[in-house]
Amino acid sequence: MEHTVKQVAQRVELPSRTVRYYDRIGLVSPQKRSEAGYRLYGPEDEGRLHFVRQAKRIGFSLDEIRELIAAAQSGCCDELVPELERLLADKVAQVDERIADLHAFRGRLTAYQAGRGSSCGCSDHGAFCGCLNDAPVPETKTKEVTSMACQCGCNTTTETTETTDPTTTDAGECSCGCADPTRSGDACGCGGEKRDADGEPQTA
Repeated sequence: MEHTVKQVAQRVELPSRTVRYYDRIGLVSPQKRSEAGYRLYGPEDEGRLHFVRQAKRIGFSLDEIRELIAAAQSGCCDELVPELERLLADKVAQVDERIADLHAFRGRLTAYQAGRGSSCGCSDHGAFCGCLNDAPVPETKTKEVTSMACQCGCNTTTETTETTDPTTTDAGECSCGCADPTRSGDACGCGGEKRDADGEPQTA
């Protein structure tokens, strides 16, 4: 049985605009159309959407999901399982690193909390309150970040940036400036939508 975008979106518990986005980027693109020209999703298309949804839920990027789909297209798990194990190992390592960064940052925060006392101590702070002048600064780490803020064609560059806060994400900003909320919705191909690091729409 075949389903429209709205119907299959309900079946796989994804927003319709996300299903359309996956079609637009070639991740899950149904080949069949209705007489009126609407996309029709068959059982295999629905299965792919479910696969993508589950992979996203455990933290895989769309590029990683493409790799898994390519491995799964052989029709058996012999090629998929090794690739899945590799990506899972990488993901666990990333999570462990993240936890270590947050744990270290927590240590600096608690040390600062314990050492600052209850008094303000900013009698000589200048023009504004200086209570946070000696606040701990997160360690600086150099990471490779790919700009994925929009789909206007400016998300293809990978650059080395310095991240100083372990509480922030690694997603880059759009190099054309279309991530600026002051710009109009038709300023670029992303339509001004809120998107994640994969450029995926985050609203239903």
